[in-house]
Amino acid sequence: MKRIGSIATYYLQMRPWANSASEAGDTPADWAEYVIQTKQSRLSTKRRTSSIKSTLEALIIRHRLSDLGNLLPPVDEKFVYLDGSYQDILAQNLFSMMIIFNAVQSERTDQDYFFHPRQRKALVELVSNLRQASFFGGSFFSPAQISRAVETAEKFLAEGKVKVSAQDEALLRSGIELGKLGLGNTIKENAHRFREIPIYLQHFPWRAGRAWSLDEQDDDPACTSPGIVAALQRLVQPLVDAPESLRMMYESGRFAAHGQEQRLRCLEDQVSEQSPAAPTKMLAGNTDLGQDNGSKRRRSAIVSKAQSVATPEDAPRPSTPLTTEGINIAPPLAETQLVSTASAKLSYLIDQVVRYQDEEQIIIFYENDNVAYYLASVLEIVSSSRVLL
Repeated sequence: MKRIGSIATYYLQMRPWANSASEAGDTPADWAEYVIQTKQSRLSTKRRTSSIKSTLEALIIRHRLSDLGNLLPPVDEKFVYLDGSYQDILAQNLFSMMIIFNAVQSERTDQDYFFHPRQRKALVELVSNLRQASFFGGSFFSPAQISRAVETAEKFLAEGKVKVSAQDEALLRSGIELGKLGLGNTIKENAHRFREIPIYLQHFPWRAGRAWSLDEQDDDPACTSPGIVAALQRLVQPLVDAPESLRMMYESGRFAAHGQEQRLRCLEDQVSEQSPAAPTKMLAGNTDLGQDNGSKRRRSAIVSKAQSVATPEDAPRPSTPLTTEGINIAPPLAETQLVSTASAKLSYLIDQVVRYQDEEQIIIFYENDNVAYYLASVLEIVSSSRVLL
C-alpha cells in the first residue's frame, strides 16, 4: 500500500494526494492517514476502504474483451513442430538411459529410486534438466559419468545377483548400447568440454578450419563454436577487402595460430570458471541427474554476450560495426557460411530471425537461461557483420 501511495503521490501526482500546503483552497491529503491503517489513524475502516476504492478506480482502466475486439489486430498463431537433431535425440536418450539404469537396478522400490517419495527433490531436478536439454543437452553428462553408469549396468548383468525380467534386461542392454554410442560421439564430448553449442561453418577460409574447430578435424563443414567464430570475425573483419594482407596472414601461420590460441583459451576458461562440484548422493546404478556445471556461467554471461568479448591486442576492432555493402569481400571469406547448429530449435530460431529481422519486430520468450545464452551467442556472430553468414 505504501508503494501504491508513492506512485499516486509522486509519480502520477494525483489529487488530493499530491496537494501541497501552499495551494490555496486545497488541503494536503496524507496517504498514511487516509489509507494505511496505523495506530494514530482516526479514520474508520469503512472510510479507509472507500478511499482505497476511489483511488484505485481512478488509477486502473479496465476494458472488457468485447470492447477491445475491434481495436486489436487479429492474432495469427502457428505451431511449428521440429524433428530433433542427432545431438538433441542423443541427449534426451541419455537421460532415458540414466532413468532405466536407476529403475532396474533399484528394483523400483528402495530409496535410491528416482521416483521414490524421498527422492522428490532429485526428481524435480531431473525434470528441470530434461526441459533444458530439450533445447540443447550436449553439456549434460560427461564421458566419465556415462562410462561409470554403463560399467555399473554391465557389472549388474554379469553378476546376476538380482533376478530381472526379460523386459528389464532388454532395457538395460539397450541403455548400455546407447551409452557406448554416446561415448563414441565426438560432438557430444566437445559440447561438454567447451560448454558451448557446436555450430557448423561451410567453406571455411582457406579450408583451414582445423585450428578453429572443436574436434581439430579438417571436415567441411567445420564444427566450431560461437565464441571461436566471434574471435575469427574480429580477426578478419579489418582485412575483409584486403586479399593480399589476408594471404600474408594465412601463409605466415598467424591465422592458424590465432585459432589454436582461441581454442585453448576457451578450454582454460572452462577450467578456471568451474567451481568444484558439490558431492552428490549417487543413486542406484551410479546414475546422475545430469548436472550442468556451465549454467551459472551462462547466467552471468547472458548480458555480456550482447557485447563482444575481449579483442586480441593485435586485432583491434573498429569503433563502428563493419558492413560489407559496396565492399569487395576477399575470395577466401566470400563463400564462408554459417549453415547449422547442433540444436534443431536454435537453427530454426536463427533462420526465422534472419528472415524477418528487416520487416518485423521479434520477441523471443524462453524458460531457461541456457536458451538465452545459446541464442545470444549465435546472434552475436550473425549480427556483427555480413562476413561469415
